[in-house]
Amino acid sequence: MEGVRKMNKAIRILKDHVKKDINLDQIEILLHLADNEPEPVSYSTLSNLMNNSTAIISMNIKLLEEYYIKNPANEESVNTGLGLVKTFPSPNDSEDYVAFLTDEGTKVVWILNELIR
Repeated sequence: MEGVRKMNKAIRILKDHVKKDINLDQIEILLHLADNEPEPVSYSTLSNLMNNSTAIISMNIKLLEEYYIKNPANEESVNTGLGLVKTFPSPNDSEDYVAFLTDEGTKVVWILNELIR
């Protein structure tokens, strides 16, 4: 039961830290990015690793990034993302993107890693 307690504590820490809901696919993306640091990981590679479409990967990464939408009431931009991941076009494939952890994303993964040890 020690492992279950650690997983529950890890999920609680993650939710407390990001202050928003985060799903298992997003957690898996964070772990794949952390495993490959400091190199970025392409959406197509994540798609293969996770057996998900690149559209699903892209949607989840958008939520992990800083993602701004306009508030219709006052036209101000509101960040609805988590700020844990950054992306940019792939230098090797003009139709792909790559992602890597931000400093905040690295911090979250490090906290989880230390907890599980």
